[in-house]
Amino acid sequence: MKHSKIIKDLATGQCDLFSALKSLKVLLKDLAYKEPLEWVEKEMMGYQIDDPLLPAYRKTTGTIYGNILAGNAIQGHVKMTEQPLPTSGISADILRKITAVHIIDGVPSLLELAEPRNIGKLKHVLPPNTYELFRGFSAPVTLSHVYVRVDAMAPRNILTNIENKILDILYLLEQEGGNLDNMDITLAPNLKTPVATQINNIIYNDHSIAIGDGNKISDSNIATVKGD
Repeated sequence: MKHSKIIKDLATGQCDLFSALKSLKVLLKDLAYKEPLEWVEKEMMGYQIDDPLLPAYRKTTGTIYGNILAGNAIQGHVKMTEQPLPTSGISADILRKITAVHIIDGVPSLLELAEPRNIGKLKHVLPPNTYELFRGFSAPVTLSHVYVRVDAMAPRNILTNIENKILDILYLLEQEGGNLDNMDITLAPNLKTPVATQINNIIYNDHSIAIGDGNKISDSNIATVKGD
């Protein structure tokens, strides 16, 4: 089968991710798929901080760093910046909460954060009322600018997840509705609901699609072949 140009271009890096999202938005609008369309719009523009549907691939953890001022007025002060802070005295439950980071930026911001010049700049600043948790020092210290440093590859990993999901959705739409080059699509009435459910599975459950013979979803049921 000859694949649609948008699929080939996205798979070979000839189409940028934001343009692919815009094309997918048009296709999903034509199909009146509300939930997948909302996902596309959030990936384009960004999520609300408390969005209950924030995907798992946008949730990560990091390492806690801060500035340390040690010593006293008599012996002198020593200032150390951006140092990893001890967490041995913090309960696992609290540590899990304060190191959790939800990355809500839209694709344009993520693309910027993934640039080599911005590697390591993604941080989550902790409020001063958390500083008292860090007591694993051998001498009294004063802390400032405490933050959670997110893995440098986190933005790129999110972008890769989004790209893979777009490819899976486009491939499904192509298999069930034909070539997408004209940016319009028609599905048989008996396929609209199964395809919508399968797209939701791709987005939120991160399952791959299983296509049946004759451009029909296997037995009109939702079939998955692998998970995380």
